[in-house]
Amino acid sequence: QHKLKNLKLVDFIIEKLMPIATEEDPEDSDSDSASRVSYKVLNAMATNIPPQKFFSTIMPFIMNYIQNPNPNYRKASMMAFAVSVEGCTDIIASKLNELLPVVCQGLQDPEVIVRRAACMALGCLAEEMSADLAEHHQTLLPLVFNLVNDSNPDMIKHACNALDAILEGLGNEIVQYLPLLMEKLLFLLDNAPETETRATVVAAIGSAAHAGNEAFQPYFEKVFARILQLMSLKQTSDDQLLRGVATDTTGAIASAVGPDVFRPYVQQVMGLAIEQLELDMPRLRECSFGLFSILARVFGEEFAPYLPSIVPPILNSCKTEEKNDNLLNEEIDLTNGMDEDLEEDFENFNYNSAIADEKEFAADALGELFEHTKTQFLPFVEPALEELHALCAHIGDGVRKAAIISMSTFLKTFHVISNPASPWQPGLPPTYTVHENVQHMIAGVIPTFLVLWKEEDDRLVAAQICQEFVSILREVGPIAIADCLEEMSQNTLDIFRKQSVCQQDFDDEELVDDEDDLESETVLISSAGDLVAALCETVGASFAGYFEVFMPLIAKYFKPTKTQTERSMAIGCLGECVSGMKQNITPHTEYLFTIFLKACGDEDELVRSNAAFALGSLVLYTQVDLSE
Repeated sequence: QHKLKNLKLVDFIIEKLMPIATEEDPEDSDSDSASRVSYKVLNAMATNIPPQKFFSTIMPFIMNYIQNPNPNYRKASMMAFAVSVEGCTDIIASKLNELLPVVCQGLQDPEVIVRRAACMALGCLAEEMSADLAEHHQTLLPLVFNLVNDSNPDMIKHACNALDAILEGLGNEIVQYLPLLMEKLLFLLDNAPETETRATVVAAIGSAAHAGNEAFQPYFEKVFARILQLMSLKQTSDDQLLRGVATDTTGAIASAVGPDVFRPYVQQVMGLAIEQLELDMPRLRECSFGLFSILARVFGEEFAPYLPSIVPPILNSCKTEEKNDNLLNEEIDLTNGMDEDLEEDFENFNYNSAIADEKEFAADALGELFEHTKTQFLPFVEPALEELHALCAHIGDGVRKAAIISMSTFLKTFHVISNPASPWQPGLPPTYTVHENVQHMIAGVIPTFLVLWKEEDDRLVAAQICQEFVSILREVGPIAIADCLEEMSQNTLDIFRKQSVCQQDFDDEELVDDEDDLESETVLISSAGDLVAALCETVGASFAGYFEVFMPLIAKYFKPTKTQTERSMAIGCLGECVSGMKQNITPHTEYLFTIFLKACGDEDELVRSNAAFALGSLVLYTQVDLSE
């Protein structure tokens, strides 16, 4: 990417790729072609080249090609738009009102290849910016409903994919569409010839239930009879695909209709979900673990009788060995380097595999089960903690995150079931005590998190650790970090100074552009800011010296050159710090008052809203008279 930019080849490559993208695709969707390879290259560029540069170059082609009388050009326009969304999300979101009509034009095109490509573009938009897209439901859903009635089976499949993605973010607005939506989805479920289309329809039903909540109840009996039948399939790979999606949808439906409506079906559903744990399919075990988590959430301690049947298989999944037997048995000559196939094997070895995904769901399920079944889960706590601790070192980022979240949940759940006599009090040293089980969990979890945090090389996992510290502090209070405030503050300081391990670049070639990891860096800084605010709230006056160091580091994110997200984060964080520090904020009144007053005039509404809150908090807590 750096060489492409330095040699000014980005524009040149896009200009050469776009005509290739207009070539016809083979009928076999699994076959590569020049046009399909060109989309892959464009997607790679979109996700690696600075978004502003890529977007400004490709958009004129998208806008011109959609007007071309040749349908292959119009298809190329929509496909180029689709593969650009992932890398240019923020820019496209800011221009959605201008760009969405282009996609809508594609959705109404007379040629099926254009409509199909437009559905893909719409699905990509819904995946990346569901809330923004949901605001346009009155325009989009009638168009998608129309495409669901298309005579082309492939078109129906892509229309259902787009519909499923849109429904995820629709919320209460779905209620007005439910009668027509469910009529169409049930018809397709009963009549669609292709398994993939039926699977997409089942997923869309789950999304409709998730968005509709209690409004889904009138459709429950008619729908769920069909879902149960799909959950019973197990003979072929198509059956297993439908069974997995049906299991996911069952969880969404149970959550939507609630315990009273779903209770008569729990035993049958659990029998099927436990049965599929034995089908030797990581994907189906993953679906079962997800369903167990949801049903525990829905039924609470009432779900406890199933624990002896489901916890042992979950723990076994945590222990499952991940290996590539072919790779392990192959002789490797390291003197000549590795060929491409072998190098790819090493990249995928023990990482992002189906088993790793299964472990992620297993780790998540352990936390959910303890949180919702409470004391009934106690016999399983020790072996569960042992497996979670081991998974914290897993090579997969998602597995580590799930294990960290569940360990945090264990600590907080122990505090909840200890029935503390009174709320925690801010300040160090602590002026209150906690149950010995809670203290034991603190002694095991907090030092582990500190070590993981210090060594973590993934920004999003490091950000999750920050968030878990925040939630632990707000549940248990300052006693949780009484012995490690200095270390925690130093680790947080390293993040703001960009000195933590996950913020370092170990690429031997060139430094990575700031924009390349902007999103994950923003999430990390925001999470570190949340942690500073939580420390202000829980440690109080004892944190005053630390806050003096953090304050200017947070405030620098309010510079005019920073993004809206960074500016709103900075002001919101400082406002929360003021509320936490209370009268101890007084020495910093003038400095903060100037920043908050300036933020009240920011061009962004969220920044102004945060500034109003921050200014009100400062006036409330400072001992300086700001009335003059």
